[in-house]
Order: sequence, then structure tokens, then C-alpha cells
Amino acid sequence: VELPDPVAIASMQLQHPRLLGSGGGGAVFSMEDANSKSKQNAPSSSKAVAVKVSWRRSAVSVENECHILQLLQDSSVSGVETCLGQAPYPADPTRVMIALQPVFTQDDVIVNSVSDIDSLDK
Repeated sequence: VELPDPVAIASMQLQHPRLLGSGGGGAVFSMEDANSKSKQNAPSSSKAVAVKVSWRRSAVSVENECHILQLLQDSSVSGVETCLGQAPYPADPTRVMIALQPVFTQDDVIVNSVSDIDSLDK
């Protein structure tokens, strides 16, 4: 997976991709919303957006994942990710990208897994 820098999803201009990991649905990157730079003193975690790029065979399920997360948000369900939007993957329009938040940090460093966070209060 290669992402252009920046890449547009919804109204965001996402830049500086950093691979977090990959799995059955696709590869996940942490990116920064260039538009959030104007927000003074915003914590880095609020600027970070996870971008999931589907594999060809999982494009429909990744689109559905975003749709379900948006329905949960509309129903005020707490404790789940927010899907901020989706867009076709520029290098292969049969694949899809979705933008998600939150991205978890430990001492302002993005972590790949919540198991990397050292205390339950965070």
C-alpha cells in the first residue's frame, strides 16, 4: 500500500502516513489532518486520524464497517470508533479508504495497540 501525501478523505487533507499495522481487512496508517494545524494547543491525538486502506477482496466489508460506525455514532453509542468518511483508494479504485478516530497515544506517541498503553485511566 502506498498513500499519496497528502490524501483527501471527506473534508480532510491527511498527511505524513505512518504504518500502524495490517490485517484481514487492510492496512492501517496514522495520518495527521493538515487542517487541524490551525487549532492552537490541540493535543497531537486530536490531530491524528487512522486511515484504513482495504484489500481488493475486503472493500465492501470496509465500506460497511464505516457505515455501521456512523450508524452507531448517530445513535449516540459510546466507546466505539468514529468513521469520519471514506474515499476510493487512488492507486486502485476497486479498493476503499476510511478515516477513523481516535488514534491512541502513550505520552504523545502513537501506539499500535491499546495493550501498549501502560495504565487503565488512559
